[in-house]
Amino acid sequence: MAISGADCVLTPPWIFPATFRSVRALLLSLLLLGCSAPEEAPPPDPPGAPTVSPTSLPPGAPPPAAQPFPEALQQRLAEAWTGRDPAYTPRTHHVREDGSPQFTNRLFLETSPYLLQHAHNPVNWFPWGLMISAFARAALTLGEPDYAARAAAAAEFVLGNLRVDGTLRRAWLGAPSAYLAYLEDHAFLAQGLLDLFEATGEVRWLHEAIALDEQLEARYEDPAGGWFVTANDGEALLVRQKPSYDGASPTGTSVHVLTLYRLLAMTGDDSYRVRAEAALKTAGAVLERQPLALSELLLAVDFRTDRALEIVIVSPESAAEEAVDALMKPLRTTFVPNRVVLRVREGAHQTALEKLAPLVAGKAARDGLPTAYVCEQGACQWPTTDPVKLAEQIQVVSTY
Repeated sequence: MAISGADCVLTPPWIFPATFRSVRALLLSLLLLGCSAPEEAPPPDPPGAPTVSPTSLPPGAPPPAAQPFPEALQQRLAEAWTGRDPAYTPRTHHVREDGSPQFTNRLFLETSPYLLQHAHNPVNWFPWGLMISAFARAALTLGEPDYAARAAAAAEFVLGNLRVDGTLRRAWLGAPSAYLAYLEDHAFLAQGLLDLFEATGEVRWLHEAIALDEQLEARYEDPAGGWFVTANDGEALLVRQKPSYDGASPTGTSVHVLTLYRLLAMTGDDSYRVRAEAALKTAGAVLERQPLALSELLLAVDFRTDRALEIVIVSPESAAEEAVDALMKPLRTTFVPNRVVLRVREGAHQTALEKLAPLVAGKAARDGLPTAYVCEQGACQWPTTDPVKLAEQIQVVSTY
């Protein structure tokens, strides 16, 4: 049974360090978001099987925006509820008159007290950006479009439901909360949308990432460099905090500096570099004294000091997706951390994308085949339609 991103409504309370973020975040998301890996997914209900209403479950319905649970899962949840400890009390404010929870997710089947305390939560959305990144990167790396579809569904939900009058809200509890989103909410989501753009080539995701950055610049950015946790139009505080430590979850500052360098590589807009380097300067003392305190920010430093590659994949409008995937295989099997990927189809798609990313202008598919252009700061190597040649071009290692 395929599970869309909208099914994954409980977000992880933590995330692992930067170096292994994508793989570990994906695996953690599959557990805590209530998703199943493809090989472990429950079998589909047989044709004609009765549909069980989620509201008839003793432990309550799925969280808001989730699809009804498969019947087999509903049965397991019902059995777990029937066999619960008589002293069990749902840790949630969302309860019915009889004290039973309004919502239940898959964590109710766990035995860990830590996980059980989240078993009846509705959506608190801010780590969705990290989840979107995990699924989008998995889609690009593994060539699995289903992962990209899950990431896109999650992005659609957040952008469609958590944005009120152009500003993001912190949480979803059946409706957007009144609380404004924080720095990390914007930074994580902007990163996830860029990853989704690289995985799919859809111009919309690049446009939305740029729009989120504009919100950060206007409402969260410190003129001296970096960003405050809260917005300048938010609750009045004695002090607006600026994060300076990457813990189990990275800071919005560290994530967004790398996002700015990626936007610079994609768009050629030097204002991204100016703002990224201002943020780096404000963190300079910490990086010099205790660099591992900002482990995520070190990824941005590495991107900045490397000669990052701009890889453009141009396809004819009529090209089969299999042909594009064949050319992109070296990108899936070669570790190239400091690079951006722009996928474009000739015609209207290319015209739309070149307004945001002028790098793709004038690049054509050669001999009617998907064609790769490997560039550095806009200067490109000879275009190739050969995956072997592309592998050679991206395997060049630059010395510092």
